[in-house]
Amino acid sequence: GGRKSAMTRQAVEGWDPFVSLVRAHCGLRLDVPRCFTPRPETWVRHLFLPYTSTGTVVAVDGADFDRFGTHHSNFVLAKCGEYVTRTTDITKCSAFVWLMGRKEDVDADTDEIFRTFFVSTTTETR
Repeated sequence: GGRKSAMTRQAVEGWDPFVSLVRAHCGLRLDVPRCFTPRPETWVRHLFLPYTSTGTVVAVDGADFDRFGTHHSNFVLAKCGEYVTRTTDITKCSAFVWLMGRKEDVDADTDEIFRTFFVSTTTETR
């Protein structure tokens, strides 16, 4: 994936995941570091934010992810007026958020995002 690969490239010194992907598709040996420790300031996390209920979306709260110091990027799928079903797997989420920073900061921002992000829906079913 593009974002995760770009973030991994920043976290693992001397490794280019894009080159490794092309080499793998060509049947060549990968240039993966035998051992590495991610840089402490570049801990990476990809959050999948679920729909917690089924119905028509009436509000999306807490989607101002720029307020978090470890925010790298995000993509909000939830749109007011759309009918959604409760998330049962990672392919149907209300939003994706990518975080990067020191592990303790990423952990704190993860907790706060899960605590404050919410998609409100009607109780109708189809």
